[in-house]
Amino acid sequence: MSAKKLTQGPALGQTLYTEIKAGFVRQNTTFSAWCESHGVKRQNAVTAVLGGWRGAKAQKLVRQIIKAAQIDPQQKAA
Repeated sequence: MSAKKLTQGPALGQTLYTEIKAGFVRQNTTFSAWCESHGVKRQNAVTAVLGGWRGAKAQKLVRQIIKAAQIDPQQKAA
């Protein structure tokens, strides 16, 4: 994913969250397991993914999660 800002509304945030969870399941792991292994509180990660936090740190965290989940959020938007 590029360094540009992620922009999302509530519906896109929920769709992204669902895709992220599915991405981890396809890898035989979970979103919660990734959060725990990276020292991230799951609740904070969910809030960032859903768009509740939109600062630089939240954007970076969301990009890391997307990369780890091995999904392409732009593919759904096209």
